[in-house]
Amino acid sequence: MESSRRRQSQFRADNLLLAIRPTLQKGYKTGGVCFAQICISLFITCIGLIEGFHAQRTISGLICFQYSIFFGLLWILHFFGWKYNSPRLLIAHTVACALLAISSLLFVLLILFSDIYNGAIMNFPPIRHQIQVAIIEALSSLPLFVIFGASSWNHAERGRNYSDKRRRFLFAMKALESYILQKVRIR
Repeated sequence: MESSRRRQSQFRADNLLLAIRPTLQKGYKTGGVCFAQICISLFITCIGLIEGFHAQRTISGLICFQYSIFFGLLWILHFFGWKYNSPRLLIAHTVACALLAISSLLFVLLILFSDIYNGAIMNFPPIRHQIQVAIIEALSSLPLFVIFGASSWNHAERGRNYSDKRRRFLFAMKALESYILQKVRIR
């Protein structure tokens, strides 16, 4: 009985084919994107603070602060999805980025093609400045939302492919291990 247990521990199929075992790279490109996302969030926060307190443009500061909160919350989703290889968090990040990109684009189109942009309200410089700041923020963050969403989608797909390959590999290893143990028992 003791020798059969020792034989079973020696014949482990997962030790035989380590070279073909699927591996998941950590995704340093995704880590770099996470770092860029938090840096952009902090940069926009600093701009918002300067606009709000130093330049006495409260609305501009609030708009910048709003976008920095968006980027900060997106960073949290992206970072934890990357750190724990969670496809659900990464896809949630992708969906959030897509929704924010679409809403930014629709906001810009609404302002540009509505009567507000051509109306008498644009004759007031403070209001015109606030609208222009909002449009610039929306247009500058639009490509960032797309890039960050694409990065998390790419990493989520790699994680999903890895889990599928890992499941198949473990199934094959268990089948091989049972086959080897069956052959050892016959002899």
